[in-house]
Amino acid sequence: MPKAKKKLTTAQKRARKKSKVERQKKYMWVLMNGKQVRVKRPPMIEGIDADEYIQQNADPIWLHQNEMWEYIQTDEELFEFKTVSVTKSGDYYQVVFLDGLDTEDEPYFMIQRQIEFPDGGICYFESHNENLVEHCKAKSVLLSTNTLRLSYGEEQRRDIEIKFGLHDTDFLELASTLKEMIPETTIEV
Repeated sequence: MPKAKKKLTTAQKRARKKSKVERQKKYMWVLMNGKQVRVKRPPMIEGIDADEYIQQNADPIWLHQNEMWEYIQTDEELFEFKTVSVTKSGDYYQVVFLDGLDTEDEPYFMIQRQIEFPDGGICYFESHNENLVEHCKAKSVLLSTNTLRLSYGEEQRRDIEIKFGLHDTDFLELASTLKEMIPETTIEV
């Protein structure tokens, strides 16, 4: 004869329900290799995932001290230059945006690339602002008649917008040189 089930008291029911709610807060069910597995939930701060909370609330100094450079937000750098210089010398290309002041501390932004040896599209970005200097591949480039929008950076993404005048340089020469240097360049006319 089967054993009769013993009914739970209301206190036992409450305790069971409470432990179930706590377990649901602490763990979640996920599929791994086609099986349902119970795993701990990611840590939450004020109801937000911990990584998202850090992105929203941490200051750059704390992020730097904790080696979380990928979360440091950079404001888009905006430059305005009077001229642009395009230079091609064999397999070496250079585009320089500057004001033509011929002073030692003149603001500028330069992009260089060599195509003599295969390097995976690596460019050299240099500026009077030392935080913008890097050897890496450009992520995106958008060129219009008087504006260049550029994103690059390995550890820290840099978004640059350069407004420029075309006095001595032909736009088509600038566009073709940038397209040779960085084939992903999008040109808007």
